[in-house]
Amino acid sequence: MYVSVIRRKSVVTQANSLVEARYRLTLTEQKLLLSLVSLIAPEDEEFQDYALEVKSFADLIRTKNQNYYKEMSEILERLMGRVLHIEQDGDWHKVHWIGYARHRKGSGTITVRFDPFLKPYLLQLKNRFTSYQIGAIAQFRSSYSIRIYQLLKQYERLGERRLSVAELRQRLDIAENEYGRHADFRRRILLPAVEDINQKSDIMISFTQAKRGTKVTDVVFTIRGKKEGIPAPKDRPKKVSKEGRRRETGKMMAILRGRNIEKQQ
Repeated sequence: MYVSVIRRKSVVTQANSLVEARYRLTLTEQKLLLSLVSLIAPEDEEFQDYALEVKSFADLIRTKNQNYYKEMSEILERLMGRVLHIEQDGDWHKVHWIGYARHRKGSGTITVRFDPFLKPYLLQLKNRFTSYQIGAIAQFRSSYSIRIYQLLKQYERLGERRLSVAELRQRLDIAENEYGRHADFRRRILLPAVEDINQKSDIMISFTQAKRGTKVTDVVFTIRGKKEGIPAPKDRPKKVSKEGRRRETGKMMAILRGRNIEKQQ
């Protein structure tokens, strides 16, 4: 079996109806799932057993966890239990993403097979699909950023997308008792997504809010592509311990004292 290495230019392709589906995954679950989707070849007519090199995924998301093999097995197990809600012909279908998975100890790989129900949404897509490089979402800090990116990337050529607040909350699978005040929804969901997408992906977005009376009813997004594409990932700032900060402060104080002595002489 061929083992695939994930790279930032690996391409994710999904039917638009799958992009529009309702589901909720953690940030790492989302990134792992989309990495696995990127292994599907355009010529695949049936789902294969897709094998992913775990280290390449860890490098992609730039994890600091040294025990990522064990972590990946746990993430995969959780992912297998997640339910996806797809609307089709007026009915809502509930399905799991992964039908089979294997994590062979010592191999450094995970192998999955997607649920057969997803074939029309991931295989042999000729129209009404959305594609993007996995690197576009690899450095996002919020799972909601990924979902909003997908919903807007689909409309990149149109340059605008209007979503009712109710529809957007449904797509993101946010419960009625979560972020009940729109101000909280804007602060905790929308604004972090805008920051993630603008800084780390291949599109730029902004939004305005439409109201009926005093109530915000719709969010209108503007979308445009970046000529430079996906920015290169930036190195994360190193964490400095309290002792390290104390030493640096001491050095700076010594330098300042030395300058003051020179001025006095």
